[in-house]
Amino acid sequence: DDKTPAEAEQRKIFPNLLRAAQNAQLKIDGIAISRKANSNLADIIEGVSLNLLKTSQDNVETEILNDNDAAKKQVLSFVKAYNELLQFSEDAAKTAKIKEAGKYREMRAESGVLATNATIRQLVNGLKVHTSNAYPTNRDPHIRTLTQIGISTGAIGGKREEVIKGYLEVDEAKLAQMLSEHPAAVKELFAIDTNGDLRIDNGYAHVVENFLEPYTRFTRGLISEQIKSNAERVKQLDRDIKRQEEHVKSYETKLKTKFGYMESSVQ
Repeated sequence: DDKTPAEAEQRKIFPNLLRAAQNAQLKIDGIAISRKANSNLADIIEGVSLNLLKTSQDNVETEILNDNDAAKKQVLSFVKAYNELLQFSEDAAKTAKIKEAGKYREMRAESGVLATNATIRQLVNGLKVHTSNAYPTNRDPHIRTLTQIGISTGAIGGKREEVIKGYLEVDEAKLAQMLSEHPAAVKELFAIDTNGDLRIDNGYAHVVENFLEPYTRFTRGLISEQIKSNAERVKQLDRDIKRQEEHVKSYETKLKTKFGYMESSVQ
């Protein structure tokens, strides 16, 4: 006999039905949960995807560990990209020192292509400020700076000229230790909800992302507009060159005509 009216109704529609489908039933810490699927249940425990393989009358104990290797790779990837940007800025925006008067052309040849561009200097200086700032936290041990998780501009006592450049170094052992012992506190360093509205509103990653948005915006961003402006400038210079070439050609023809008249008069 069908156990429920719903199953009886299903047998009318599907006469050969062996067993009606039912929702998956489980309890976690005594709380009953029902889901329509058995796999990829990612909305029960934050950051965990559950797969129900078979029924069990006994309690199933699970141990959930943080994937510290993935987090470490993300941090190292960020540091690598940050240093690559500083290297690009150092090469493209460097200004050669004037060694003696009258060497302007030589100085320009030694300077970077963006030596007179203020946008890239503002971008890099802003990033350096945000990277050295402290950020609010809620959890012990209150990790407020990148230095506390092993990311710094160099060891204490390092050369001042190297520290000023701002390249980041990573103490991987310390980073791994902090990720293992205080993962939630490290997460808050990069992104934190300070007012309880379930929206990230502070933290290093959040602040830097907002800082970069005007630069990286595809439409009317500072970088895209700079590229557009430079492209228009190149087109204008091409037009000026073409006009000058036409003027030179016309003047050359004019001189040849005058020379022809003069030669004829001399003869």
